[in-house]
Amino acid sequence: MSTVIDREQVAQAIVESDNFKCEEEYIARGGFKASHSPRLFKVLEDGQIRVNFPTLVDEIDEGTPLCIVTLYNPEKNMTVYCNPILAGPVVNPCLRYFNSPLSKPHPQPGEAGYAAITQFQQWKAAAWAKFRIEELELGKRIASQNFITQFWRGLDRLLGGNALVED
Repeated sequence: MSTVIDREQVAQAIVESDNFKCEEEYIARGGFKASHSPRLFKVLEDGQIRVNFPTLVDEIDEGTPLCIVTLYNPEKNMTVYCNPILAGPVVNPCLRYFNSPLSKPHPQPGEAGYAAITQFQQWKAAAWAKFRIEELELGKRIASQNFITQFWRGLDRLLGGNALVED
């Protein structure tokens, strides 16, 4: 018997959680706002759900929040954690230290998860360097939009594909 997961219901439960509200308040201190519609939704191997909510930004700098990443446990009806992913050359601590017990569950099962994390770490550093070049050549707004578009594709690949929610 398979369980049908209602994406809108999960997103609503996350947005209403104290964890999400705290992260919203945190990014609001910098003048940023998160969408309540997910951009990425992926059921992980262990049944927990990775849901990322984009921030409403047009231009970025290092440290600009790009999204709030969440982990939702449907068995417990609980948002396990939320934290912002920031623009810049480095990944969040849970991906930097992916052998830590706190970094579980991985974005993909087994060795594929380790490989995907390493690839995403390298991609983010290279993408940030490209952003800085495009910022000089094309201007901040276009460079920002290019980076944001590529960021979501990179996250989708990190999770093994087919996780992006279309607008």
